[in-house]
Amino acid sequence: MAGTILRVDGRARWALIAGAGPVVVLEPAIADVGLTWWKVQPEAAAFATVFTHDRPGLGRSEPISTPRVAASMVDDLRSALAAASLTPPFVLVGHSFASLTIRAFACLHPDEVSGLLLVDGAHEDQMERFPAELDPGPMLAGFSASLRRLAESASRGEKVEPLAPIPSGVPKDLVDDYLEATAPTPVHLEAAAAEYEGLAVSQDQVRSLVSSHPRDVPLIALRHGISQPVPGVSEAVNRRYEEAWVQLQEELAARSESGEVRLAPDAGHLIHHDRPDLVVSAIRDLVFRS
Repeated sequence: MAGTILRVDGRARWALIAGAGPVVVLEPAIADVGLTWWKVQPEAAAFATVFTHDRPGLGRSEPISTPRVAASMVDDLRSALAAASLTPPFVLVGHSFASLTIRAFACLHPDEVSGLLLVDGAHEDQMERFPAELDPGPMLAGFSASLRRLAESASRGEKVEPLAPIPSGVPKDLVDDYLEATAPTPVHLEAAAAEYEGLAVSQDQVRSLVSSHPRDVPLIALRHGISQPVPGVSEAVNRRYEEAWVQLQEELAARSESGEVRLAPDAGHLIHHDRPDLVVSAIRDLVFRS
């Protein structure tokens, strides 16, 4: 799964393109890399052309100066798809944060989208709808500041540990690729910080586009079935958090006339790791329904 290097607006962009047929785009979550889809892409490539990439500054892609927010990411993704000579309509798949990006894409370019799959997808209002005890503002600000400090350390040549361990189950022949893609270089850390820092703007941008969401585009919201408790708060708060998440997923599905929520009963937030078969099944349904 070595991938290829595209030239997107004059800068190097790592991408992985496999299969033939209708184009399916796999967009990683915030600060994540294309290899996160290693279980999904080979299976989906059996019936579609499947594209994923490292966004600018992440993994093996060169950084760019445009803001790391949803609207800019839509323009950037379209440029990457054009550089790969892939033409619409696309089935867009986004995990978590990336659901904001692909929904913005559908609102801004509805004629280029034939289906949307939100994999435990973010809702633009979730920060306000979660229990007050879970105010994410301080946590996100602290995380972004920490990433900036780590980037400074890395730029001085100091050793910086990887942000997260390699997911369990990554095949041996992909371990080196995963280590390279997720290496905590100054560029990678700064790009990750920029995506977190732009989160509120991304949510605002998507919120402003909700009224133009194309209701005729099929949409599947695939949500986790294993509760995702937040440490340090009571069971009651976590229960309200899960109830809010379920309601938000229902609202996302309702944006489409044919929208539906599907449950991944034995998966956590990383559904594409825990139950890739359910992700592939949903992609297949969108490809052959569109």
